[in-house]
Amino acid sequence: MSFTAKARLQWKSSCQQVKAKTHVDLRAFGFIFFSLPPGVIHLRQLCQLILNDVSLAELPKEIGSLSNLRVLEVRENLLKILPDSIVQLSKLESLDIGSNVLEQLPGNLGHLQSLKELWLDANELHELPADIGQLKRLQCLDVSDNKLTFLPKEIGDLEALTNFELSTNQLEQIPATIGKLNQRLLILKINSNSLIQLPDELGLCSGLTELILTENALSELPPTIGNLKNLSNLNVDRNQLAFLPVQIADCESLGMLSLRDNRLTQIPSELSKLKHLHVLDLSGNRLLNLPCTLLECNLKAIWLAENQAQPMLKFQTDIDANTGEKVLTCYLLPQQQFSSASNGKSNGKNLADRLICLFV
Repeated sequence: MSFTAKARLQWKSSCQQVKAKTHVDLRAFGFIFFSLPPGVIHLRQLCQLILNDVSLAELPKEIGSLSNLRVLEVRENLLKILPDSIVQLSKLESLDIGSNVLEQLPGNLGHLQSLKELWLDANELHELPADIGQLKRLQCLDVSDNKLTFLPKEIGDLEALTNFELSTNQLEQIPATIGKLNQRLLILKINSNSLIQLPDELGLCSGLTELILTENALSELPPTIGNLKNLSNLNVDRNQLAFLPVQIADCESLGMLSLRDNRLTQIPSELSKLKHLHVLDLSGNRLLNLPCTLLECNLKAIWLAENQAQPMLKFQTDIDANTGEKVLTCYLLPQQQFSSASNGKSNGKNLADRLICLFV
């Protein structure tokens, strides 16, 4: 049902009732609003305005007059541009404009000095403005599922950022200034991009607990990854890793390490230092054997093949013909030649599916 005369009458009646209120959710009216109903911009006491999934094609240029607005949600609409006045919302703390068709952001975005959450996911953005670094209170930034090919170096100026989501873009690298986010940044997701390398400065992000790098083109991890002492979940599935730096064993909090569908021929014996490691996924690689020291970990699951039925395996010891060292082997070793990189997809269980197996 469109915004007909009947809808206008209902809206007018509602406006008279909410003038002194602080919260409006247009979904409650059950109509499709191609533009914001007249009168909304006069509700100057509004603190929260919810406009999700009502087929909005534009916001009024006077949106900046809602000076008390703290939450603005315009998710799942048809917005192509945002009015410049939106940056006048000086009290705005949460802005959700995900799932629209935005190709660019308004100038002076950095004027939103109160902003703590910014959701830009599932749009058509090719770049982020440099002044985004002025958002000193921003804690959560989601720009996943866009068309970003680079990040401005000013991203490192987001000194309060704890959650940074960059999944499903076209990034080949991230700026060295990421290291300036140091102890604040907790979650970094850069899966499904085109990363060919990571900066050494990533190791300065010592607060990281979760790092997701799935489906990129990484051939190595920086040795500085060992500085991530709080990292508990590291996922580098479906990349091009040929080896692991021994420093990964210094990630002392690591509980889940997923490395499936890479090109690994061996893993460092130093992994035995990871006393909290419970889940290790090595399926889809080129491993001939495993180091005996791996038995010193408190593993609950070790995956070596997509069709593996149980999370744990029975190992036998053997002698490596090349090094003369004692190694572990089993019926799944040596691994079959890696084959799923050709299409970038995996036909087996993902890590979440494998974790479920532990509790069934």
